[in-house]
Amino acid sequence: MFCVIQKVVKKKPNPYGACKELLVDSYTFSINGETRTKYTYKYSDERFERPIKDAYKISIHKSYRESGKVKKKQWVICTIGYYDLLEHWVGDCVNSKKLHEKLDEIGITEDELWNMVYKKLDPIIEQVKQEFESTEEYRVQKKHKAILEKHWEEKKKFEEKYGTDTYQYCYDVFGQLRNEEYLRKLERQYK
Repeated sequence: MFCVIQKVVKKKPNPYGACKELLVDSYTFSINGETRTKYTYKYSDERFERPIKDAYKISIHKSYRESGKVKKKQWVICTIGYYDLLEHWVGDCVNSKKLHEKLDEIGITEDELWNMVYKKLDPIIEQVKQEFESTEEYRVQKKHKAILEKHWEEKKKFEEKYGTDTYQYCYDVFGQLRNEEYLRKLERQYK
């Protein structure tokens, strides 16, 4: 019994590339006559194109002899797209009920299945990862992630000092001061 991973080509490219820009967003509301603006963020609608149409068909093959002749059975586990290898676990692309029916028929456990699959799939994932890390999409995603991590860190520090739900009324996602008057008010209250 062995795992076979066959490269196939999809008809359409993956339309879910990363968003190209991280943007400042805000909304304004009034409470008891006081107008306040909260600064949030959103991603742009424009996405990176994902031109690679490769996908990988994963199946389990079992050869056996019957009346002196070699016979072969195969079970298709799933087909996973090139970009899905980077963003998902293969098991997310499988119908759980159907998988268990196939495992009963094959006569192996789910752990045994994934061990067989990943022995063949890990080098493919590593290659796809290296290719993807050389793209502009990856660099932009990494930059957005760093901005957001810094934002959450600054927000946490600020709110430990000035109270919950205060940072986003003063600063935007890039750390730019947007409401100096409210910041001064918080500083006075803190003293």
